[in-house]
Amino acid sequence: MFWQASTYQPRDWSHCFGYLLGVLILAIPYATWQITYYGNLVPNTFYVKAGTPLWLRLESGTYYLKDYFIRPPFLPILTCISLGYSLKKRSWNSRLTYLTLLVSAYLVFIFLVGGDHMQSYRLLLPVIPLMSGLFTTALSLTLESSRKVTITLITLSVLMLSSLQLWDKTLNPQKEDPATSVGTIVGKYIEFAWPAGSLVALNTAGSTPYYAGSHTFIDMLGLNDPIIAKRVIENVELPLQKIPGHLKGDGKYVLSRQPDYIILGPGEGTDATQPWYLSDLELSRDPLFHRDYAVHRIRLDRNGNEVSGGGLIFTYYERINHQEE
Repeated sequence: MFWQASTYQPRDWSHCFGYLLGVLILAIPYATWQITYYGNLVPNTFYVKAGTPLWLRLESGTYYLKDYFIRPPFLPILTCISLGYSLKKRSWNSRLTYLTLLVSAYLVFIFLVGGDHMQSYRLLLPVIPLMSGLFTTALSLTLESSRKVTITLITLSVLMLSSLQLWDKTLNPQKEDPATSVGTIVGKYIEFAWPAGSLVALNTAGSTPYYAGSHTFIDMLGLNDPIIAKRVIENVELPLQKIPGHLKGDGKYVLSRQPDYIILGPGEGTDATQPWYLSDLELSRDPLFHRDYAVHRIRLDRNGNEVSGGGLIFTYYERINHQEE
């Protein structure tokens, strides 16, 4: 029979409550700390990404999962084949159902939040062990242990497909992320060139602040700023806003903080006439920005030192001190 591999066994519900209690002992203190420290149960990144219009999340989520599925070792495809074979052979049990629901629920969640833009499909890392377990469980229910040749061939094939990951530049990037390398150069420069304690508004709020610890930063994309993260954005005005985590911004809020310096666009900065993100666009439209800030361009070497020729062109805006005029 189809469900022959599954047998019902009465369970001791005290075990289930014991597992639940173990989870709560860890989860409740952590959730309490999050609410006390951050003011929210979920991080800003949730509001930045989940606050994206549904159509955009579904579009980017579809691309994210599709792009992963066609990468070696093609684990989702292999898993679907093994499940289809299990159905054909009528070898299905409750464990297979449980793992299938777990994997499906996680993939649906990633689809609904719109995936990610970072390297190597990091959001899918937690589901890879579950999917691998689902794949091997399905095979173990359909292949007899005596068929050692078949099992060996499948094992060798999976290992060969897994080795292809080493040559896939998306899964195994060969070069440093441009935002990281450029942000490092800029961070090293402003750490020593700008007055300590300066307030800096920028979009590359990872590598640059890491190397400029004596300053305070405003993340104009909202990943580290609760005000921008919770702003509701319905329209997409710039192409780069479609990248997951890059939709939001708030030019008026940034100006209200009166930052000493503003770096528009990428890590090396750009002119206000070429906005990359929403905060850039709104600042470029605000007459107060053009009144209160002056543009500067310098060249930096790889160590963040200012040079007269060559190197990285760093563009930034500095606040004009009207009190001294």
